[in-house]
Amino acid sequence: MSRNARYWKLTRLDLTGHRRAAELPEAKAFFAQQFATDDDLAPNEIQTQLLALSQTDPIADLCLRCFISNQIEQVCIQLEQQFGLNHGFSRQDLFPLVLDDDGKIQANSQYVSTARHILNTFEPGKGSLATWTIRLVKHNRELNKFLLESGVCLLSDWAILNDTNISKLRRVYGEFHSTSAFETEQAVFLLEAYHAVYRADRLIQRQAGVRGACPPPSEEQLERIRQEIGEGTPRSILAQLQQLATQLRQYRVASRAGRLPTVSMESGESVTIADRIAAPSPEEDESAIQQNAFLQAFRGQFATALEAAFNQVITARTRKYKGDKPKNFIAALKFFHCEGMSMTEIAAQVGLKAQFQVSRLLNLKTFREDVRHQMVQELLAFVKEKVADLMSPDRLKELDATIETALNEQIEGVMQEAAAQAQSPKDYVTGTMFSRTLCGHLDRAYAKTTA
Repeated sequence: MSRNARYWKLTRLDLTGHRRAAELPEAKAFFAQQFATDDDLAPNEIQTQLLALSQTDPIADLCLRCFISNQIEQVCIQLEQQFGLNHGFSRQDLFPLVLDDDGKIQANSQYVSTARHILNTFEPGKGSLATWTIRLVKHNRELNKFLLESGVCLLSDWAILNDTNISKLRRVYGEFHSTSAFETEQAVFLLEAYHAVYRADRLIQRQAGVRGACPPPSEEQLERIRQEIGEGTPRSILAQLQQLATQLRQYRVASRAGRLPTVSMESGESVTIADRIAAPSPEEDESAIQQNAFLQAFRGQFATALEAAFNQVITARTRKYKGDKPKNFIAALKFFHCEGMSMTEIAAQVGLKAQFQVSRLLNLKTFREDVRHQMVQELLAFVKEKVADLMSPDRLKELDATIETALNEQIEGVMQEAAAQAQSPKDYVTGTMFSRTLCGHLDRAYAKTTA
């Protein structure tokens, strides 16, 4: 199909629900008459002329709707290619939601098709018709409802952050992600800083008539957000914002799809500890209230145990070192985990000659294993104490091995995430629970050492 054929071929669904490209003779004849000698016109020039003609001639309007229908089809194909395989849908599932133009010259006043809505709201001076079509299709309510039910949220990170107020954030973190009070307040502080800079700038732009999708924050905006927070780097701030948006996106998808879990652990395992530890045996008929109380306590203790493990491991490591090694070790930890520096960059910062010396100093694999071991010890005593209130001593003794296995699995998620991100130091910023907790501990315990 030639490029101009888009103005006389309407993409729509037939009576069986299948996609068809139907040539409209009246649109083809009209287009040929209007642009017979203008083969080299750019698309925006063609569309500008058709828009002007459509004020008095409904066939010009039909030509534009044909063009829009082809663009709608392409958006559906793109969404299928981007998300369909992983989320279980195809373009055929999307077509009925947005390919709803019947191709009639006189539109039914009782129904506004997607193409008609796109054309009615299009402003030529603010962009191309193709771009406007893509934007409105991706904002289509029925399409977004379907995608959310399939586990896809099309909103950008920045639109999600703009659209989330502080009370909503507290609710999502507390009820959906079940984070500790400390982590929730960190997220609140970050979102308030983002709103004070990015959303405030966005509102000024809107008042000046600037529209369009929310772009990523600029370096200047990230620096201003960093100043609001008082710590970090623009790169680490960006990663924290993306992580915050990801958690809010997860909530939107789950809530719209009707799949809000009763519990969501940070490692991604839902209610593993409750199922394998706190859940009573059939003969014990313990209440769900007791299980929930246990889970709430466990989540809070999990973060506490992680920081305690960091404190113990770092303290033990620095006591073994001599000379400048303790100071260099603390600084290297912060540069790597909190600022995303490479081993080569860290070597220059701490006065070492090569990256292998930094790798040897940090010994990250052993560091994570030591932290894991300390966490298991911290949590094992806590869990046994709490579970003792939920079941008999005999039942608790039977579960000794299960408890330790479950704890190792729970901690494994955090460690695997840390190990995976450590493979890409430039991307290793404070987005994981491991790195966020470590950086918070380093800031509190070693502020002077790393200054």
